Amino acid sequence: MKYMKQFAIILAVSCIGELLNHFLPLPFPASIYGLVIMLILLMTHIVKLPDVDETATFLVDVMPMMFIPAGVGLITAWPDLQPIIIPILVITIVSTFLVMGVTGKVTDALVKGTETGEEKELADEISEDLGRIKSLQEDVTRKEAARVLVEEEESEKPSRLGEELSRRASKDQFEKKNKTENR
Repeated sequence: MKYMKQFAIILAVSCIGELLNHFLPLPFPASIYGLVIMLILLMTHIVKLPDVDETATFLVDVMPMMFIPAGVGLITAWPDLQPIIIPILVITIVSTFLVMGVTGKVTDALVKGTETGEEKELADEISEDLGRIKSLQEDVTRKEAARVLVEEEESEKPSRLGEELSRRASKDQFEKKNKTENR
């Protein structure tokens, strides 16, 4: 039932786009009217994203299949297209990159424009927290290095002590030996 509701919302918006295309004398296709209406409905939260998300994702996933009839139509029209194939390819490539660039810039502008003050504050807090975490990591690294140095010094102390004791014992033995020989 949820999918039926989502599909009905998308279909209603598409139908309104068709009606606008029929009654308005502007040179835009009905699908553009429908997309703009859906964008406005989503941005004003009249329609919430979860209300259409799953069905819209499904429709986008099956969209490549919708191009099969157009591809077949091009194959059957090959004799008519053959003399003008180079200009068509150039126009197709240039317009593809142009649309990609404009779409990217518009998307960036929309994303930057929709950030609220609350989101910016949250981003600043996260940035501050990351700075504190980095500082703590550096402190832990320094303390760990200091601990390792202390452990090395402490592990060397017994060996130094043993060396000192054996040196003193050797010196004492040497002095005793010299004393006995000198007598």
